[in-house]
Amino acid sequence: MEDREDRVGTVISDNASSNDSSFMNFYGDLDAAMSLADVRARRMGCYGHILNLFARAFLCGEDSEAFEAESQVFDLGRWEDVL
Repeated sequence: MEDREDRVGTVISDNASSNDSSFMNFYGDLDAAMSLADVRARRMGCYGHILNLFARAFLCGEDSEAFEAESQVFDLGRWEDVL
């Protein structure tokens, strides 16, 4: 495992809190002295996921149900397959 320790720098993932425990286990196998702060410093959020969260917050605000209802009225769901 020592040869892998120097090769793994950053892991890209979504923002799920369960990833902290997964990465603690993963990095713990590589370096047992690594703390939770070290693991979080090596974790990078997926740009597409962050952009999606931003866009939903911008479009929906705090009322995502209203946005979903509006999407159904204008049949915006049909574009999901294209995008």
